[in-house]
Amino acid sequence: MTTAGVSLAVLVLVAVWGWAVTDIARHDRLTRNYKIFWIIFTLVFPLVGVFVWLGFRPPRQGDPSTGYFSDVAMEGM
Repeated sequence: MTTAGVSLAVLVLVAVWGWAVTDIARHDRLTRNYKIFWIIFTLVFPLVGVFVWLGFRPPRQGDPSTGYFSDVAMEGM
């Protein structure tokens, strides 16, 4: 693999890792302790941590694709 290919792969990995850490920190259904655990897990195991987070990530509140709505959203229905 060329230097440009390695650089591109590292750039993509860092971008996906940064997105995962930001997603964990902003997630509305995780307690503080779970956020700390997931962020440390993705720091220690960057590649594996991102894929595990994507696999086990709980749905966000109000996400219509998961059927999870808050009580406020259900009042209008």
